[in-house]
Amino acid sequence: MFTFELAEQLKMDGIMVNCLHPGSLLDTKMVREFTDTPLGSAESGAAAVIHVASDPDLDHRTGVYFYEKREACAHEQAYDRDARKKLWRITAKLTGIG
Repeated sequence: MFTFELAEQLKMDGIMVNCLHPGSLLDTKMVREFTDTPLGSAESGAAAVIHVASDPDLDHRTGVYFYEKREACAHEQAYDRDARKKLWRITAKLTGIG
């Protein structure tokens, strides 16, 4: 929600803001402590981050949610404009950033 709102606020400045889920249960120490069977490698997660950050085909894409290397849908609440604005106001108040 926060990322979508930030993208909306910065789009006129030419700043691209996207969000990324690099993959589920990647092979990290924390995941190995939770399960014996990670679902992906840490390298695949890193590759997703690099792809979204550097793919020239995404240069003008903003306000997009990616799962791994592909565009996907976030939770439906993330698209609720009123909820996003409320989150933004609460965050600004709690952090003291206007």
